[in-house]
Amino acid sequence: MAEGACYQHRSFRDMAVFSLLRAAHRLFSSATVISNLERLIGIREQKYSQVDTFGILLTLDPAYLDAFRIATCFENLLKAELLDFGYVVHMIDPKAHGCRFRQLAELQKKAPVRATCIRQIEGHSWRRNGEFAIASLKPVTIGLPLLLDQKTAYYRSLRLSQRLVEALQRTRKERNAIHFIARDARTINDRVIEDYIDLREAVNRRLLPRYERIRARYKHIADNTYWNLAAIS
Repeated sequence: MAEGACYQHRSFRDMAVFSLLRAAHRLFSSATVISNLERLIGIREQKYSQVDTFGILLTLDPAYLDAFRIATCFENLLKAELLDFGYVVHMIDPKAHGCRFRQLAELQKKAPVRATCIRQIEGHSWRRNGEFAIASLKPVTIGLPLLLDQKTAYYRSLRLSQRLVEALQRTRKERNAIHFIARDARTINDRVIEDYIDLREAVNRRLLPRYERIRARYKHIADNTYWNLAAIS
């Protein structure tokens, strides 16, 4: 996502948000603990034989790989929401324009900054040689740890629930796709399953309505079934 074009015009911003949402959906759907979630729930409820259980577990990717997919999905999803709200998701360079952006860079560590604030300071330098260029923004974007930090205004701006944040933190830090109780190889940690159920519900609830709202604004996308996204089940 270019650190210039997506802040210039509503249509550019829409396409950046649209792309982030599609990427988030693809990442989450590709996590094997998500695509196999109903079967994992069945294992928890002891609906499968031990042989069938082992067969299901063999189809799962390593825990760290699924954790990466899920964490990156939510990073893209939350940045898409901020961008859609008119906030900057690229890191502000505190040294830009003779340190005129130092205060905004410090503020960004605690709260989202609106693109209009950057525009007011940087003015006409937003366009150079016919191309969009914003000298005050770095190529790198805000990371998931900051977005999930309950001490910041990001938590409130994104309306994140404590349960969702805790589920994401466990997935991101513990890298635990699935855990067994030692005395019973067919029993799965209930908390892990509940985390994935909550995360799936959050993706469907937060991602799909926003995606469809943006899609409906552009007839060439709205009328093309290629751009359909289904609820993850």
